[in-house]
Amino acid sequence: MIEKTCVSAAAGGRPAPAGSWRGRPRFFLWLAYAGGAAYLALLPQFYELTNAETRFSMKWNWSHYGAILSAVGLLALCYWGAGAGLFFLLKKNRREGLWTLATRIAAWTACCLFIRCVVSIADRSLALPWLKPDGWLGGTPGKLLLYGLLPAAALMASRRNFVVLAKRLCGLAFILLCVFAATGLTYPRYAIEADLPPLPPVSGERPAGGRSVFILVFDEWTYDRTYPGGALREDLPHLKAFSEDADTYHRYYSGGSCTMPSISRFLLQKDEAFCRQPYEELVRGLQENRPPAGPTLFAGREGFFRAVFGSHLDYRLLVGGDVDYVASVPFLDTLTSFPQRTADLLMTQLSWTRHLGVPIGKFLEPNRGGGIRRLQWMMSTLYALADRTSQEPVFAFCHLLIPHYPLVWDVDGVVGRTTERSEVDRYLGNLRYMDVVLGRFLDRLRAAGTLDDALIVVTSNHAWRFDPEQRKFDFAVEDGLPESWLKHVPLLVKEPGQAGARQRQERVSPLDIHDLAERVVAPHPGGVPGRAAARPEEPPWRE
Repeated sequence: MIEKTCVSAAAGGRPAPAGSWRGRPRFFLWLAYAGGAAYLALLPQFYELTNAETRFSMKWNWSHYGAILSAVGLLALCYWGAGAGLFFLLKKNRREGLWTLATRIAAWTACCLFIRCVVSIADRSLALPWLKPDGWLGGTPGKLLLYGLLPAAALMASRRNFVVLAKRLCGLAFILLCVFAATGLTYPRYAIEADLPPLPPVSGERPAGGRSVFILVFDEWTYDRTYPGGALREDLPHLKAFSEDADTYHRYYSGGSCTMPSISRFLLQKDEAFCRQPYEELVRGLQENRPPAGPTLFAGREGFFRAVFGSHLDYRLLVGGDVDYVASVPFLDTLTSFPQRTADLLMTQLSWTRHLGVPIGKFLEPNRGGGIRRLQWMMSTLYALADRTSQEPVFAFCHLLIPHYPLVWDVDGVVGRTTERSEVDRYLGNLRYMDVVLGRFLDRLRAAGTLDDALIVVTSNHAWRFDPEQRKFDFAVEDGLPESWLKHVPLLVKEPGQAGARQRQERVSPLDIHDLAERVVAPHPGGVPGRAAARPEEPPWRE
């Protein structure tokens, strides 16, 4: 039998056995190229899941890590299989012209994947305002320029080097994939509880009646969209009714540019050393699970049933020792199974088929992962705390994930999910559902007979970050600005026994709310020691 041989240029033209490495197609090299292309294709879909802030709030676990790697691996096999099939169909059958055309189309696709990856991440980071829908690259002409003219220019410059460029981009992406696979092993992981803790029964040790305090923080509730031109929207009837017996502050600025610094500073605002930390230092400390040492909003409130719940933060770390009930609600899809996560990532690569009429969104079930069930649990817990006020006074801080992306709500509840964060109509629909939640909460207090004598604060942690009119910003820079647009949020305060509305134009901060709460609860048994029992007619922070 005659042994088949091949010629190796690297060996100076000497024949090499077909079974040797030099005689085989470079299987692993092309598989690495396919892996790099798959990583470029999927990176925009999981990019935000892997940053430090989101890992902290999303409760990063092995399911996230494994799903990302398996999705990249499966997509890489699809790419490699398509390439290998073309190779044997065209190259082996000596269709050199068609093979060259297929190679250049593949190189063009790889370049487009790289461009889309860079542009998408830059757009999510809000670094490129000209990518807005009304920007010069935001429309169809901009997409033609990015995905058409740029690769065409590279191809015209050098047809041979165009393919080499695509290979190098995929090779670089494969190296980044390997780095991600290694660094992902170091990410902190948390045990996720499938069931959230129920409220404990009423102890009977606290006297019935008395003043209750509720601080409701609606996530990403922005002032400008709620008060266009300084007047409250007409489609928020419950908020309008509430404002008729409350003070509306038009120049309230929250404690931070995003959730972690804003809420943590609110809860620990008497700890000056903690609150004065720069943005990066404060956020890094929370992400590293370093508990603050100072007093919290709930210190000295033993005469109340003290409750805190919300998302994005480990509330037990912040206030666990000062409250009777605390729950950190994992955000959205923390209960999604490993196969579901993998399938969801792969399904994103078919999203373009919606332009052909394929209902691809229907394959992504919005109720999976327990996210909607948990957010509804937040509402039911808020209502249960309102009912509880008929049996004992309550001091509660409730961080509610409305009108926050990505769930879409209407007045009847959740209706789906969206990947478009800057859709104004959907955001306004979420505002209307927020209005319904507030109305139901107030009805429960009214039924308990405790609405008139309660202090109710309704506000937000930060403004709508994805408002299409506000795109370019830096969290750290905005955090250091006392009157940043990201901190400008609504604030309504109803004091015990208040009747009548007041429009306030003075600038106020979370510390002012803290002082007001201290005075309101001071006459109550277990209130802050050393405070005067008499409550002045007007708070000192009003003009």
